[in-house]
Order: sequence, then structure tokens, then C-alpha cells
Amino acid sequence: MAYSKLAEGLIEDEWRDDKSATAKLITERVNLRLAGQEKPTGERVVERTVRGYLAKIRKRFQEPAPDPILPMWQKAPETGFRSNLASWPTDPDKIKTLTVLYDEARFIISELSPDAFVGLPDRMVKWALGISGFFDHEHRLDRLMHLWFAMLFYDEERFLLGMKRDVSELGIQSVQTRALMSWHQRHTEPERSQIRVPFLFPDPPWEMPVDDLAAQIAALLILDLGLELQEPVPPGIRHVVIDRAFNLYNQKNLAPNKTRGEAND
Repeated sequence: MAYSKLAEGLIEDEWRDDKSATAKLITERVNLRLAGQEKPTGERVVERTVRGYLAKIRKRFQEPAPDPILPMWQKAPETGFRSNLASWPTDPDKIKTLTVLYDEARFIISELSPDAFVGLPDRMVKWALGISGFFDHEHRLDRLMHLWFAMLFYDEERFLLGMKRDVSELGIQSVQTRALMSWHQRHTEPERSQIRVPFLFPDPPWEMPVDDLAAQIAALLILDLGLELQEPVPPGIRHVVIDRAFNLYNQKNLAPNKTRGEAND
């Protein structure tokens, strides 16, 4: 049975966010997301076919090696052991950008983790610097969304590497870039946003209460950095956090896996 690109993408997306999930659970999640589209087509996936898709994905995917953390002011050796490490930038504007982001990350992570924040993965830093022109760091929402988008591109690149696919898939047609442009034109041409990335609406992350957004970004960063969350976290929490950000489920569907922020809603 052949599915639409949307359905195939959702199966892939569900697996990557919760690799321990069963085919049955992924089928249920995908069907919820298909039904929650702005213009649902009535398409549904079935467990048997999903199981086949998952078998192909698992066979192909190889988890990339962890990306080194980039501490402030690190100077990488030119040759020899650990010569693959990145260096802290020397350009004043880049230094300012990363220092502001590191400060924001440290602030929000300290609310949810007892572990100290040292830095971001160097691959995430690369993305943060590459897209820095879309954010005004005088505003906390911009700082948070800068971290959010840096994580979005970082996680997608790592997934593409694991699937042995070209990073050029993150081009102008990618969901990540379309979402970035929706953020960029949220005031000047908001009507385009629902055309580019309908799954983000009616509640895109930048329209959430800032404190809720900060908690979700902190949880995702903690997971990406391998830090400890202060509260016990059930399996699939990354999936739950992302779904909250995208507003894909009703609160009742998320009840079994509530995060601390949800409990206070």
C-alpha cells in the first residue's frame, strides 16, 4: 500500500522522535496527525504497512557519532588527537551571537536540570550562526526561537546523515526552511505561513506564551545534550514536547505523558 509523502514523512518523523515506539503506537500517532491537518484528506495508515516502513528505516539508519560540545573560547588543535573539534569564533559579531544564545540556554536549562550547561554541539552552533540574521536578540522570543530553529536544523541534519541522505534536502523546499521563512514574515505576510507550513498552525511556537516555549526548548536541549531532567521522564517525552510545540494533539491525548509545564496549564 502506497501512502502520500505526508504520511510517509509522518511515519519517519514519529520513529525518529521515539525509536522505542511500537508500530501500533506510531500508527495511532500518525493517524491523529493526519486527521489534525488543516485540510485533512481522510488518509489513514494501517499497522501492518507501517511495520514494513519501520523495518526499512531501521535497516537503513545508522546513528551518527555524537557531535562534540563547543565550550566558550575553545581553540581546536590544528592536527593530531581531537583535531576534529571546532573553535570558538573570533569574529566579534559571531562571539556576541553565541554568547547571547549560550546565556539564554544556560538560563532556561537551569530551571529543568541539575546539570551544568557547558555549551551547544558544534553542529548546532554552525546552524545557529548560519541563520542568525533572522533574529533580534534584544527580544527574548527571538532568542528562544533562534535556539528552536538551530535545534530543528541540527536534528534534521543528523537524521539525514544517519539515513545516508544528502544534507541538500534542507534546501528552500524543506519544512525547516519554510518554517524559518514563516517566522521571518510573520508580521509582513502572515497569510503565507499557513501555505508554507500548515502543520504549525493555528498555534505556531512563536505565538505560545514565552514561558511555556522556554520550558519546551529547555527540555529539548536537555535531551539533545544528554543532561538530566529534574523530574522522571517517561519514554517518548521528546515526542510529547514536540507535539506540544506544534499543537498536534489535544491535551487529553497527551495526559498520560504530561510534562511539568502541562501540569501547570
